[in-house]
Amino acid sequence: MSYINTKKHKYLGMIGYLNVYLLEERDFGVNCEYYAENGTIVLGGGSGEHPTAIVQELEYLIGLYLKDIIDLYNLELDNISHKIIEKIDRLSNKKFVNNYLTIIKYNKWTFENYSFLHNYQQSLNDDMTTEEWLNFEISKLIIEKYPELNPLQNETEIIFHYLNKQDNSLKLRY
Repeated sequence: MSYINTKKHKYLGMIGYLNVYLLEERDFGVNCEYYAENGTIVLGGGSGEHPTAIVQELEYLIGLYLKDIIDLYNLELDNISHKIIEKIDRLSNKKFVNNYLTIIKYNKWTFENYSFLHNYQQSLNDDMTTEEWLNFEISKLIIEKYPELNPLQNETEIIFHYLNKQDNSLKLRY
């Protein structure tokens, strides 16, 4: 039995071969596996399923995702949207910039677990690092399927509005 099954949770989907859950109760104290608050995104169920990865900074991950979209599509934004960029930049300038190990906490992962994830990601033939790919996939899952969990939902809607306005053929969903 997976550790996640001992806790109140919601299944959100899969990223690669990892199940993704929303923890719906705190997990602290003796014999806990997550050390996480209610509302935390958890990859892998722990114990018998797969060691867990706990998303500790969802707002930061989604901020990086939105910033990448703005840069990738070279979005032209008005003054209101520039405030969004400033907010995302403030998030990016936190003490853990590009230190994914503090943003995603890998509980009981072995070198073999990480290596398997890395090899899986590399088989997809993209130029991202494993950490960038994981960030992208977590953000995409939350933005597309669970907007109520997105701490930057208003900013996401505005950026996707501009993106669709700039290139009407994209018809991107948020």
